[in-house]
Amino acid sequence: MERKRLGKYERKKQIKEIAIKLIIEKGFKNTSIKEIVKIMNYSAGGFYNCYLSKNDLFKDIIEDGIKCKREAILKYKEEYKNLSRREFVLETVLNEIFEKNNYKRMILLLFVEMLTDDSLKEVYNSLFKNSKANLIEFCEKEDLYEFIVLVDENFVNLMRSFMFGVELLHKNDDEHYRAIVRTLIEAYFDTIDLF
Repeated sequence: MERKRLGKYERKKQIKEIAIKLIIEKGFKNTSIKEIVKIMNYSAGGFYNCYLSKNDLFKDIIEDGIKCKREAILKYKEEYKNLSRREFVLETVLNEIFEKNNYKRMILLLFVEMLTDDSLKEVYNSLFKNSKANLIEFCEKEDLYEFIVLVDENFVNLMRSFMFGVELLHKNDDEHYRAIVRTLIEAYFDTIDLF
């Protein structure tokens, strides 16, 4: 069977799909470019035409996750338009914590693996260097000023802790656990002058 030549965008999309599966299964450190191109029946040159390195690929996947997160916020904005602004933010945050999402898993893997891989710390710093300013700009553009709380370092750490707990304890579908996390986030909201 003859292989169809793909454009760079389509090739990158395929590489990312395979890489996400492998990285979630084996971890970032244990996933090699050689393995990715072998599964895809590509040459190493085909990979390097799209990405400079495995870290560059990982960064691109995480950036896709950030875009996906913003799209979800806009979707929830429409879905939850009858809720108070506080309830809208709360439900959106809870959905982010509890959803089953490969991008979320990739971000959590980044945090775990950067403990032992300094190059991943560079990926993290590069990704999140401008993320605060970008998120604030996004919130202002979309009239979502309440979401600026998401750039607060204490809140970000609280969210990460909940996300790790949900993933490690496999509580994505546990309504009782969701109610507990809801109560804790509401308590946090009560401590800040946002609503």
